[in-house]
Amino acid sequence: MDCLGERPNAITFLNLIVACGSSGDLKRGRILHDRIVSCGFDHQLANLGNAIVHMYGRSGSIAEARRAFLAIPSRLKSVASFNSMLRAYVLAGLQCEAIDLFDQMPNDPAPNAVSFTTAIGACSALGWIEKGAAIHARLAGTGLETDVGLATALVNMYGKRGLFDMATKVFESMTAKTVVTWSALIAAYAQHGHAEEAFDLYRRMMREGSKPNEVTFLSVLSACSTMRWLERGREIHSEIVNLGLDRSLVLMNTVLTMYIKCRSLDEAGEFFAAMASRDLKSWMFIIAANAQQGRPERALALFRSLLEERDPTLQPDEVIFASVLNACSTKKWSDDGRAIHRIIPPRLEATAVIGTALVDFYSNCGDLANAKAAFARIVAKDVAAWNAIIGACIQHRLYEEALEIFYRMNVEGCSLPNHRTFVALLEACTESPSLGAAGRKLYERIVASGYELGLVLGTGIINMFAKLGSLDRARDVFARMPIKDLVSWTAIIAAHTRSGARVEARELYWMMALQGLEPDEVTYISILSSCAHAGMVDEAWSYFVSMSEDFGVEPREEHYVCVIDLLGRAGRLRDAEELVMKTSKLLGAVGWTSVLGACRTHGDLHRANQVVDEAVKLEPENSGAYLLLAHTSYNNH
Repeated sequence: MDCLGERPNAITFLNLIVACGSSGDLKRGRILHDRIVSCGFDHQLANLGNAIVHMYGRSGSIAEARRAFLAIPSRLKSVASFNSMLRAYVLAGLQCEAIDLFDQMPNDPAPNAVSFTTAIGACSALGWIEKGAAIHARLAGTGLETDVGLATALVNMYGKRGLFDMATKVFESMTAKTVVTWSALIAAYAQHGHAEEAFDLYRRMMREGSKPNEVTFLSVLSACSTMRWLERGREIHSEIVNLGLDRSLVLMNTVLTMYIKCRSLDEAGEFFAAMASRDLKSWMFIIAANAQQGRPERALALFRSLLEERDPTLQPDEVIFASVLNACSTKKWSDDGRAIHRIIPPRLEATAVIGTALVDFYSNCGDLANAKAAFARIVAKDVAAWNAIIGACIQHRLYEEALEIFYRMNVEGCSLPNHRTFVALLEACTESPSLGAAGRKLYERIVASGYELGLVLGTGIINMFAKLGSLDRARDVFARMPIKDLVSWTAIIAAHTRSGARVEARELYWMMALQGLEPDEVTYISILSSCAHAGMVDEAWSYFVSMSEDFGVEPREEHYVCVIDLLGRAGRLRDAEELVMKTSKLLGAVGWTSVLGACRTHGDLHRANQVVDEAVKLEPENSGAYLLLAHTSYNNH
C-alpha cells in the first residue's frame, strides 16, 4: 500500500494492530504505533487505542500498554479501554494493579461483565476472597448476575477457596451452565478432597445433557485416584473413549496414573502398552509405579525399552533414573543398578535427585564407600541428600559419623534440617549408648527450633529417652504431643515397663484402650521386649495372657519366643518347657532351642538332654548340633 502511494486510514491501522497483537509481533506493532501517532489517528478512533493497549499487553510489554492506555483521550476512553488494560495487567501477573484499576473505573461508563469477570479472576488468583466477595456484592441490581462467564468466575473463586455454600449458590442460580462452569465446581470439589461430591456432580452433569470436556475428566479422574475408585475410574475411561477424547496425551497420562494409584498395576501396564502415543511423563509414571510397588524386574524391562526409543524427546531424565535406581536398591539387583549408574550423564549425576538416589542405592546394597562418593559429587546438596547420607551411616551402624555429618550440615549452612533429619538422628542416639548427651542436645535443638512434636518425631524422642533411662523426660514429651496414635502409646508404655514402673505402665495400657486404641501384635512385641529388658517375668506373663483374653490378639511366634526366652533367663525352665510343649507345632524347634540355651545357662543337664530329644524329633537332620550344644552345657558346668 505504501509503495503504491496509498495512505492507510484508521481502520487499516486497526486491523494491522489487531494482527500484531494476535501474533505477538511486538516489533512491527511498535512501528505501526509510531505511524499511527505520526498520522494523528491515535486521537480519532477509540477502538484503535484499545487495540494498541491490547497488543502491548498481549506481547508482555506492560509499561508500553500502560502508556498507551493513559494516552487515550478521556472522550474516547470507554469500558473497553479499561477492559484492555485490566487484561494486560492480569496477563502480566499484576493482579493487584488490575484490582486497583477496576476500583478506579467510573460509573459512566460502568464496568460490564468482562470488567467484573477479570477483577473476580484477579481476586481468585491472589486468594483475596473478601475483596472478591465485595466485588460480587456490587453486582446487585446491575443485571449482570446472569452472565455465564461472570457466574463461572464466581464459582471458580469461591470453589478454589473451599467456600462451597457460596459456590453452589451461584452455580444453582445460573439459568444456563457451560461445560466450563460444571468443570469449575467439579474441580473445586476434587481439589479439596470432596471426591464423592465431585463424582455426584459429574453424574448430574451427564444426566442434564452437558458434554464433559478434557478439564472435567481430569478433575473426576483425580477424585477416582484419591479414593482408589477403580470401577468408577474404568467407567470414566470408557466415557473418554466414547467421546473421542482419548487422543489427548495429557488425559491419557491421567488415566494411566489413575490405574496406578488404584493399585491396579497390571491394568496400568496393559493401558500403557496400548497408548497410541507416549511422552516422557508416561514412561516416568509406569517405571516409577513398578519400582515403588515392588516390581524391580518389570521396572528394569521398561527402562531398557525406553533406552531403545529413537525419539530424542524420550531421553531418561533425573526422575526416571532415580526411580529405576530405587528399583535396584537390593543386593539382588545391585549389578543392574551399577550398570545404570554407568550410563547416567555426569550433569545429572551431580544433581540432588540423582545423587540422593545413588546414595540410597549403594547404601541399601551394602556399599557405603560408593554412597559417600555419590554424596560428594552432588553440587547443590538439599536436605534430602543430607538425610540420605545420614541415614546411610545409621543403616551401617556408624552412629557417631551420622552425628558428625549433621554437624557438618549445620556448618555448611546450605540446607536446614527437617523433621526427617531429627527422626534419623534420634534413632542413632537411641541405638548408641555413647550418644546420650548428644541425644539430649538434639532434643533441645528440636524444641528451640519450634518443631511440633508430631507422631513420628515425638515417638522417636520417647524411645530415645526410654533407652537413656530418662522416664520423666519421656513422659513430658508424650504429654506435649498434640496427637497420639497406637505407636506413641506403645512407646510410652514400653518406656515405663523398661524402667520398672509396672503400675504406671499397666495404667497407661488400660488408658490407651479407653481412648479407643486397642493394642495389636506389634504393641505386644514392644511391651514384652521391654519386660524382658527389665526382667519382669510376671508382668510379661500378665500382658501375654491379656492379649488374647482381653483384646482377641492371637499370639504369634515372636510373642511365644519372647516369653519363653524370658522364662528361661529367669530360671523358670519348667514353665518355659511346658509353654514350648503347648506350641511345638507353631514354633517347631525354635522353642526347644531357646529352652536348651536356658538349660545351658542354668546348668540343668538332665533337662537339657530331654530337650534335645524333643528337638531332634522335630529336626532329625540337626541332631548333631543339638547334641553338641547339650555336651557344651555339660562341659561348662
